[in-house]
Amino acid sequence: MLDAPKASLSLRSDDALKLCEYGRIEYWDARYMTLPNSYDWYMNYKQPGQKTTALRNLILKFCAKDGLTLILGSGNSSLPGDMYLDGYSNIRNVDFSRVVIDQMKRKYCKMKSLEWTQADVCDMPFEDCSFDCAIDKGTIDALFCSDDTSLECRIK
Repeated sequence: MLDAPKASLSLRSDDALKLCEYGRIEYWDARYMTLPNSYDWYMNYKQPGQKTTALRNLILKFCAKDGLTLILGSGNSSLPGDMYLDGYSNIRNVDFSRVVIDQMKRKYCKMKSLEWTQADVCDMPFEDCSFDCAIDKGTIDALFCSDDTSLECRIK
């Protein structure tokens, strides 16, 4: 059997940076300045006319309503507000963009137990193991949008 040639992968190559703007804070600030309304990429916690959703069921299964929940890359998703209205009492939201953090602080100013922090998720200002549950909604969206029929088996 022949060994496959080893490819050189660099997350910081010039080509990769040109292809992907998502890693640039300027991209997100500009996006949130021009699109300030709530936006959920694929799934919503609540759907009009539905008693529950797959996302809500997943979060209910793994995140206690009285626990301390962290939402990574919260953006301007309606998820934190929907969870608050569903009885979650301690939610910390982190996003790279100062623009969206300020927008969300204003939007949810009456929901006092929602906290908003501008930070890089690779260098967060929290102590290790300080949360009971962490949600990365982008990953959840990708899993639920997969055509993999074993998804239910992987979520245990």
